[in-house]
Amino acid sequence: MRKQRRPMTQAEFGQLCDCVAKSGNTSHCIRLIGRSLDDLYHFLRHHTDERPRLTLALSVFHDDFLAIVRDLAISGIPGIRRGEKGAIILGDDGEPVIDRSPNPQLIAAVLRESSARLTRSEQRDRERTVAACSEDAVSSIIQEISLDPPPVMLTVGKSDD
Repeated sequence: MRKQRRPMTQAEFGQLCDCVAKSGNTSHCIRLIGRSLDDLYHFLRHHTDERPRLTLALSVFHDDFLAIVRDLAISGIPGIRRGEKGAIILGDDGEPVIDRSPNPQLIAAVLRESSARLTRSEQRDRERTVAACSEDAVSSIIQEISLDPPPVMLTVGKSDD
């Protein structure tokens, strides 16, 4: 005879949403709180008003992740400077010199991902703006974007206080 599991509680669902907002991985988070995906599906089937909360948690993670990738794309992925024949170049302090340069492929991927969330009119406006800009203007825009403050992490879920 199979033992029936107790239903997922609101507190457990809140913990799940908090974890998903930080990691983006629902399966991993559900295991961390000691539940199964079946428990989650059962909970959502009986609490349909909670589904947007889980979707919002995934959106928070996605937006934070995209911001990190955007910062890497603009500031550049660090790489050790190498000289002739691949020798590592050392700075005055004896440490390897690290170079950073913007990554155009990563910038393009971030723009594509971001534009997928825009409405059609917003996409047309963005395309017109980029097409009308000179290289200097684009560089200026990229610099302004890089100076933007990082996104603020929202607390998703109910606190147990």
